[in-house]
Amino acid sequence: MTSIPLRQLNPKGQEPDLAESFSIRELGELMDGNDMLQALHRHDHYFILALEKGKGIHEIDFVPYKVVDHVVYFMRPGQVHQLRLKAGCKGYLLQFKADFFFHKNKNSGQHLRRVGKKNFTVADEEKFKMLQAQLTSVYKEYRERQEGYREVIKANLAIFFIELFRLSSTPQKE
Repeated sequence: MTSIPLRQLNPKGQEPDLAESFSIRELGELMDGNDMLQALHRHDHYFILALEKGKGIHEIDFVPYKVVDHVVYFMRPGQVHQLRLKAGCKGYLLQFKADFFFHKNKNSGQHLRRVGKKNFTVADEEKFKMLQAQLTSVYKEYRERQEGYREVIKANLAIFFIELFRLSSTPQKE
């Protein structure tokens, strides 16, 4: 039996401090007009793919999901997946270690655990825009790194997780 590769979030020495525990990338920049093909692997961290616009297949724990617009995929450390995205996808890819988000506020861990029970959530356009606004703020803070940016990132992530949980708790339309 073949071992499934483990991907780590920015191994030590590549970037200082924050990059060892948190990363957010804009898909348009990351894909640069090309398809994204990731073979079967797993992570030692959380992995969130929030797609405003998307086409492809995302297989999580050997279950294939069709990639659609306004979807958020949420993966916990250790889950296996492979990803095939077509060029032109728009959205964000977030990765973070548990110790980045879990802090003294016990509610933060509770929100993260609750949204982590579901591998994906599809939203209508209006509700997705609410989620996307939080991620856009996180992305801006991550890039600009002004004073207090970590706290702003964590606060926006907390709001994102609450909104995602609310959305994922409502019945999905197929």
